[in-house]
Amino acid sequence: MTMPILLTVIVIAINLPFINQAFHIDDPIYVLLAKQVLKNPRFPQDVPVFFEGTYARDLASMEHPPLTAYLLAVSAIINREFSEIALHLGFMVFPVILAVSMYFLSRRFTRHPVTSALLLMSLPVVYIMSHNLMTDLPLLALWTLSVVVFVSGVDGKRRSLLWAGGCLAVLASLVSYAGLCLIPLLMLYAWLRRDWHAIATVFVGSGAAVLFWHAVNYAHYRRMVFGYMLGYYFGTAHALSPLLVFEKLTYLVVVLGGVTLFPFVTLVFYTALERRRIYAGIGAALIVSAFIRVPTVSSGHRCLFVFFCASGLALLCGVLKPHLSSLPRVLRDVRGHADQVFLVAWLLGMLLFCIVCFMTGCARYILPMTPPLVLLSVRELECRLDAERFRRWVLLAVMSGFSLALALAVADYRFAGIYRRFAADFSSSFGPLRSRIWFTGEWGLRAYMEKLGGNELGRQDSRPRVGDLLVVPSLATPYQTLFDDVVGIESIVMLAPSQLSFDVPALTKDSSLILMIGMPLWKQSDGVDLQVRFVSTDKEGMLYSRTLSSEEGRTWRSEEIPLGALAGQRGALEFSAGSGQSGNADGDWIAIARARIRRRGSDNAAYHDFRTHLADAHITTAAGAAYHTPGNLPVFASRIWLNQEPAKTWLKTYRYAPTLTIRLLNAEAHAGFWSMGWGFLPFSFSSGHAPLEQISVYEITREVDAYGERRASWYPDE
Repeated sequence: MTMPILLTVIVIAINLPFINQAFHIDDPIYVLLAKQVLKNPRFPQDVPVFFEGTYARDLASMEHPPLTAYLLAVSAIINREFSEIALHLGFMVFPVILAVSMYFLSRRFTRHPVTSALLLMSLPVVYIMSHNLMTDLPLLALWTLSVVVFVSGVDGKRRSLLWAGGCLAVLASLVSYAGLCLIPLLMLYAWLRRDWHAIATVFVGSGAAVLFWHAVNYAHYRRMVFGYMLGYYFGTAHALSPLLVFEKLTYLVVVLGGVTLFPFVTLVFYTALERRRIYAGIGAALIVSAFIRVPTVSSGHRCLFVFFCASGLALLCGVLKPHLSSLPRVLRDVRGHADQVFLVAWLLGMLLFCIVCFMTGCARYILPMTPPLVLLSVRELECRLDAERFRRWVLLAVMSGFSLALALAVADYRFAGIYRRFAADFSSSFGPLRSRIWFTGEWGLRAYMEKLGGNELGRQDSRPRVGDLLVVPSLATPYQTLFDDVVGIESIVMLAPSQLSFDVPALTKDSSLILMIGMPLWKQSDGVDLQVRFVSTDKEGMLYSRTLSSEEGRTWRSEEIPLGALAGQRGALEFSAGSGQSGNADGDWIAIARARIRRRGSDNAAYHDFRTHLADAHITTAAGAAYHTPGNLPVFASRIWLNQEPAKTWLKTYRYAPTLTIRLLNAEAHAGFWSMGWGFLPFSFSSGHAPLEQISVYEITREVDAYGERRASWYPDE
C-alpha cells in the first residue's frame, strides 16, 4: 500500500494551492442545492430559482441529479461553513479516489501503474476540473473506482465486489446522467469474461436502483425529470443535426490534442514512430479548419487550431490504429482479446456519447474517456519502446503535461477570482446599501452577488424600483432584460394603409387607453400616420392622431388616452395606419404594444386587452394593396425590438485583466474550454492587456411597464 499512500500525498500536494479557488462556472447552483439539502433533504431540488434570466419552479430537470449537492452538504456540515476552503477541502477526496483507483486499474491493464496514474492526474483537463465543485471529477472518480471494484470482482469471482461495483455505478449515475453509460460498460466486461452472474448483478441490481430513483422523482414531480432536458437537446438545440455533430466531433478532437496528453509530446512520439501519420493529421486538420465555422481569427490562433486538431488526430490514430488493424483477428476471438475490446469500447463509447448526447462540445465532457486513453497509450508504448525510451517519454510527458496543466489551472484560478474580487470592489465603492441589488449573469458573479444580498433579474422582470442597483457582466452569460436600452415587446403590427377595429365593452368615466407605439422598419420609412377613433351606431369621434417620423419611430413611445367622455357607450375602437407624406408605404409599419383599456386605480390590470382579442378584430385592407407579407396580411402579431426611454443610468464599470495572457474562456481570444460556443480552441492567448471581464453597475431611474410580458420559463409548459 506504499504507492497508493504516496499517490495520495502527491495529489493533495499539487491540489492544495488551489484550495481557496473562488466559486466558478456552475459551482453556485450546486452550492445553492447543497444549502437546500439542509432544509429539504428528501427533495433539495424543490427550490424555485431564476437561471440565466429564466424562471424554474424547481431544479429537478437540470442537467445533473442531486448527489453532488448532498456531498457538498456533508462537506459543509463537517467544516461547519459553506466557504470556498471548506467545500474544496471536502471535494479533495475525489482527486485522491481517482489517483488511487487509476493505480489499481493500471495494475490490471498495464505494467506501469504508477506511470498511468501520474499521467492521468497531470492531464490539464483533469487537473483543472479538480479545483471546482461541479459533477465532472466526482463522476470520473466514482466511475473509475466502480470499474476497479467490479473488474476485481469478476476476475476474482467475488460477489461482494460485484455488488460494491454496481452500487458505485449507481452513485456515479446519481452524480451525472452520463454515469448511466457505466452500466452497459460493466455488463460488457462481464460478458467478455462469461460471468453471467455479474451481468445479472449490474443489470438487475444497479438498473433497478436507478429506475427506483427515477420512479420516486416521477411520483413527486409528476414528470420524467430528464424529459425536458432531452427535449431541449434533441428538439430545440437539434443535437443530432449533421453540422452540429461535425462541429462537436471536431471540437472533441481539438480538445484531445490540447488538454489531454500534452500535444507536443504526442507529436514528437508519433512522428518518431510513423512520420506519415503526423503529416496526414496536419493535412486533415487544415481541411477541417477550412470548413469549420470558426469566426475570423488571427493567423496565430488558426495555426493553434491546426496544431491541436493534428495532435488530437495523431493521438487517436496512434491509440486506435493497432486495434483497428487487428480487428479481423479480434472478431474471430473477442473474448481472447477481452482487455483490448473493453478499453477500446470504453474510449469509443464515451466519444460517441459526447458527440450524440450533448448539445455542444465541452472539454470537461471528455473526462470519462481519459482513463482508457491513458491506459491504451501506455499499453502501446510498452509494446513499442524499450525500458529506457519508455522512461524518457514518461518523464517528458508528465513534466510537460503538468507544466501546461499548472499554467492553465493558475489562469483558471485568476479567472474565477474576478467575481470574488468584484464583490469586494463593489462593497468598498458603494458601502452599505438601502436599495436592492440586481444582477444579470451567472457563474461566480451569482454566488458573490447573492452573498451581498443581490437577486437575479429575470428577462421579463419588472421588480426593480427607482434607486435600485443593477450589475451587468460582459462575459458571465449576460442576457437582455426589460431595463436594457433596446427591448423586444409582443406587438400588433399594422402595415399602412390598413384599419383594425376592436369591439369594446361599455366604458366608464375612469377608463383610459394605454399603449406603446413604434416603427419596426423606421430606417426604411418616411413616417407613419396613426389614428384612433371611437365608432358606434350613433357617434364617431377622433381620440388620437399623430404622425410619427422615422426618428421618433425608432423608440418605443408610451401613450395614455382618456376615455371618460365615452362613459356608458358601447362601440368599437378603430386603429388606422396611413403612409407618410411621400405616399410611399414601403417600410410604413407601426407596432402597437401593451394596448389595453385600464380603469384608474387598477394598476396594470386590463379591463380590455387588445392583443388577446386580435383574432376577433375586423381588418380592413386598401384595395389592391400589396403588403409583401405571408398571405398579404396587413396585420399580424410579432415581437418587435426597438429602443426605449432609458430606464437606468451608468454609474461605474470595473475591468479585470489577469496578468497571464492564457485564456480558457474568451470569445475574442477564441478560447472555449467550458464550451465550444465561445471558441474552437480549448485555450488560447490574448494580445496585450485586454480585459477578460467588464462588469458595469447601473442605477434604475424609472420603473418599466411590463404589462403582457410572459415570464421566460425554464419549462415549456409554463
